[in-house]
Amino acid sequence: MTEIEIPALTRRAWWPEAYADESMPAGRETPSAWLYQLDDGARRYGERDGQDYPTWPIAEGQTVKFLASDDLGSCLLIVEDDGTTQWEPRPPEGAYLYDRDDREFGGDGPDDFVKNLRDFGILEPGMRMVVRVERLQPDVECRFTTAGGPPRFVALTPLPPIEEATEAPTDPEITAQLGLMME
Repeated sequence: MTEIEIPALTRRAWWPEAYADESMPAGRETPSAWLYQLDDGARRYGERDGQDYPTWPIAEGQTVKFLASDDLGSCLLIVEDDGTTQWEPRPPEGAYLYDRDDREFGGDGPDDFVKNLRDFGILEPGMRMVVRVERLQPDVECRFTTAGGPPRFVALTPLPPIEEATEAPTDPEITAQLGLMME
């Protein structure tokens, strides 16, 4: 089985798969960043304080599934007066989209995101929203090892490179709204 060292990439964050939920701790730059050692020498992985999220013991050769999330930037969702929607730029199909202010409102792709907003009664004519875009890579199997280097997780399957990021155009209406909220 091929083992692949996992480099830290600026726009890729990692979590133990067991943390995948609407409420998660901040992502880390590699799966290995979730490792820590107790005073007695035992190794664990997870959120070190263990108060809000569980932690687990880890042993040489043990495999753990991780979730990788690639930050693909943002897009602007514009709801026309007739209820039709436009994207600037259009997010890639299959990307996960969410409201930059409330991660609970999300969807798997632009059509699913708009449908979910409609289902929740959030979509209104004239609305403009900056939407965050990410590509999720679930079920990345990693193996814990201390052989030939520091304690770390190595990937057992290759990961695709991170796609190019996009940024929503500056929107004067949203900028004005944010300015009013800051006052």
